[in-house]
Amino acid sequence: MIEQKNKLAVHRFLDEAGDTTVYGKGKTDAIGKDGVSNCFIIGMVKFKEPLESLRNKIIDLQNSIETDPYFNVPSIQKKTKGSGYYLHATDDLPEVRKLFFDIIKNIDCSFEAVVATKSLSRFETKYKGERRVFLCRYAFAFA
Repeated sequence: MIEQKNKLAVHRFLDEAGDTTVYGKGKTDAIGKDGVSNCFIIGMVKFKEPLESLRNKIIDLQNSIETDPYFNVPSIQKKTKGSGYYLHATDDLPEVRKLFFDIIKNIDCSFEAVVATKSLSRFETKYKGERRVFLCRYAFAFA
């Protein structure tokens, strides 16, 4: 039996940004047009701390934002009335992102990302115009 006493627990979380859309109506180039991104990103953060303490830090931050009169603004009120306030960078105020940054900079973690800059000609030659081939290439980037 292999000794695993010194093995460090690492928790990984994946997220994406952008989209994988290449074609518009009639197989026209849609990249960078009408809400279609110029790139697709898959990112992974690795936390090297106990998951429960990380969750508690984030929940405490969310609760403090939800109850702070300074943040009594429509975007936060809307979330609070729905399913409860949660952090999400694209929806959060710059002040909220700063508070989260202050927490995460003191957490033992690392971040990696794969960025795919979309190009119609490359998509058609390298991936034969097939979205699933493109996705498979980037889905296994962290393997």
